[in-house]
Amino acid sequence: MPPPWPLPGRPPLGGGARGRPARLAVLLAAARCAAEDGRPLHSAVRSHRPGTLVRSEPALGPSMFQGKEASHQAAAVSVDAGGVFAWAARGATAVEAATAAGAAGAAGLPVQRAASAPAAAPVAAPAAAQLAAAGAQAPAPATGPAAAPAALPPKLHVIGLTWEGQKTVLYPYLLQSILAAHNRPGAQQIRMSVEVHNTGDPAAQEDLMSSVTQAQALSNSNASVKMAPWASKENGTWGYVALDRALESLKRDAINTADNDYLMFCDGDRVYFPEMLETALPEMRNGVDLVGLSFMCSPRHAPPSGVRYKECNFTQGTMDLGSVLFRVGAVRSSGLTFAQVPTPCADLAHGNPYKCSATDTRPWWAADWGFVSRLLIKGASKKCVGKGALMEQH
Repeated sequence: MPPPWPLPGRPPLGGGARGRPARLAVLLAAARCAAEDGRPLHSAVRSHRPGTLVRSEPALGPSMFQGKEASHQAAAVSVDAGGVFAWAARGATAVEAATAAGAAGAAGLPVQRAASAPAAAPVAAPAAAQLAAAGAQAPAPATGPAAAPAALPPKLHVIGLTWEGQKTVLYPYLLQSILAAHNRPGAQQIRMSVEVHNTGDPAAQEDLMSSVTQAQALSNSNASVKMAPWASKENGTWGYVALDRALESLKRDAINTADNDYLMFCDGDRVYFPEMLETALPEMRNGVDLVGLSFMCSPRHAPPSGVRYKECNFTQGTMDLGSVLFRVGAVRSSGLTFAQVPTPCADLAHGNPYKCSATDTRPWWAADWGFVSRLLIKGASKKCVGKGALMEQH
């Protein structure tokens, strides 16, 4: 028999003659039972076709749902023709939501947020669901290698730099623009974390934190924004000391930072265009090491011609540190830091190993190009995306 509770805003559970639900497979109950049995989730729950849930011994029964309606509404997986949708109601813990998503992933089926699920079930139900509703047995699947689990959506770690001079622009420029890009339907699946570092006066920490708090209200359930503890005031290093510190922390964190994750290093006065993340997403899924964006440079960085548009081509003078998404695995395996070559273009008379387009003796001024050029020397793959500017300097 189906569980006695329907999900809010969803049709009640339906079942065939054999009592198998045709639209909803309740996974949280099985996961909790797995915990009680001391077994991992993947051995407790397996969904091998839409509308069918298989659990190892003991089998799911009505007794497992009695008195647990409220807590079981926290996480479930809805089976529709469009795929499997991880759903988390208000009050669900992060563990419960992750449990539902993990169970769907173990089933080898796509996992999406409920916000992207169809408002109503498709008219044409899956063949297996139609057979189940009619009480008929679905044909056995063809034998062959097991399907690989669905890949998790990419994760993006954004390291933002700011200082007391950006108290009024941090939120409307960097934070609001990148969160607006993340709220686009084509980008919401990206798991994004933003960490802001104050490299200036510690007295500005509270004011900058108010911008972060404002941004937290704008973020969706797949994004987080936080303020890093103040560490030091930088003079003449342009935030690169903070970037190296954050970079090393991420590289060491193998549990929460995978090789297929991506990094962005952003100044607090950068503005990202709404389509930026969804434009970069295909190459993130392809595992490209360096995903480049064209951008509009600030007037002070513009050439004598006054043309501000910088078309991405991975050369010095046509890129900004905030116009590249870096694959963590490429950075982690390279062992590189910004401090290793802070002035890559200082002495072109004795060779030009970093392929600088002009001499620049200012300390740290071209450290971003030193970092990117050395990744390219080590064989990092690269790809420019988009047909126009996707970021603007200020």
